[in-house]
Amino acid sequence: SSSSAASESDPTVIELKPNMTGFHVLELKPSANGRSLELASQHTDRDRFNIYKDTDKETRRFAKWVDALPNGRVVMICITDTAIAAKRPPGKMLYDSLVKLGASSKMERIGYRFPFAMIGVKGSKEGSANLAMD
Repeated sequence: SSSSAASESDPTVIELKPNMTGFHVLELKPSANGRSLELASQHTDRDRFNIYKDTDKETRRFAKWVDALPNGRVVMICITDTAIAAKRPPGKMLYDSLVKLGASSKMERIGYRFPFAMIGVKGSKEGSANLAMD
């Protein structure tokens, strides 16, 4: 029955520390049976993409990471404080990387203290990602 299947394994929960700047990112891949997703890698807490603290360096690191992902990988991004410094907005490279994950090239720019979450797929059609933002 479906209830017994659900109790056979616990969900993966990644605990994020509150009030940390930057992008927390999870990479998911299909499970062996192809019926679910499993964690492939995580860039959270100390390993997050801290675009707020070092905008250019961390934007390049994020872009390089996205470029190295195989097509079809599911990527989840969230912010627990702010990702963007008020006086140092990230440039086109950040948004180009989000487009590679299915964001629209016309998406609203992420601002200082803006809430933001995204679920996208590497190599998917532009505009196909799911975003939650202010």
